[in-house]
Amino acid sequence: MSDDLQANLDDYLVQLQQVEAALVSEPNNEELMKLKVDLEEVINITKELIQSTLGLREPHVDNSASEEPKPVKDWKVIFFVLPHRILIEKRANFDMHAMSGIFVVKSVGDKCMAVWSKNNQLYEAVIDGISEGKAAVTFVGYNVTEINKLHLLRICENTQPKRYLWDSKPKGKSLWQVEKERRRKKAQKKAQRQKQLEEEKEMEKMKWKDFSSKAVSKSYKGVKKESIFASPDTESGRVGVGTCGISGKPMTNFISHEKLVTGKSSQLSL
Repeated sequence: MSDDLQANLDDYLVQLQQVEAALVSEPNNEELMKLKVDLEEVINITKELIQSTLGLREPHVDNSASEEPKPVKDWKVIFFVLPHRILIEKRANFDMHAMSGIFVVKSVGDKCMAVWSKNNQLYEAVIDGISEGKAAVTFVGYNVTEINKLHLLRICENTQPKRYLWDSKPKGKSLWQVEKERRRKKAQKKAQRQKQLEEEKEMEKMKWKDFSSKAVSKSYKGVKKESIFASPDTESGRVGVGTCGISGKPMTNFISHEKLVTGKSSQLSL
């Protein structure tokens, strides 16, 4: 009982040393500072549990009930990977100081620690059914089935080992770094694509501008284009009469064309 708590305490002290060593290189890291505070709180709670267990008397064991299984432990401390949340369970007369719902039932067939009504101790069991906040469990190795309330079920240590805040930090940080890199590459690719589209759009715009300017001007070297509606050069000239460059000149006279008819001496006028 106290040996298990002492082993846990040694683990927490080692983790605290690792956090303090990391803070030497990163003194302003808020995550490491918060983790240090959590570990110190866990260490203090574990020390209090060790001191309290030293003053407890061992419970009287009735040797006549030899068919009853031996309890797994009298004390158990469980630490979950949840920020600023430490669940502590004291199983003396089943006085629970931790939050309820430590074990979350997922499906039938899960292993858990259930209460045997004969001595109110926890034993390994398998869930057979779930209904209205209760679960039917069968104790492993004894073929005994009982009904337990869901909030009394606890984690089975054989299938769900303890995890610590320090153990989960590197993995979580690594996953975040991967996600951050993926988002950065995605944003960079999107910006590059947007820039390429803008360049293509600007190029098409310049092509159309060049084409329209050529179509309007129709410029040729050595030829000066003038409007037919320009002001005449002389007083007798009229606007719009004649073509470009000859405004102000009188109208041209009609010239009659004659055609020579073969076999006739006379010419026909057209």
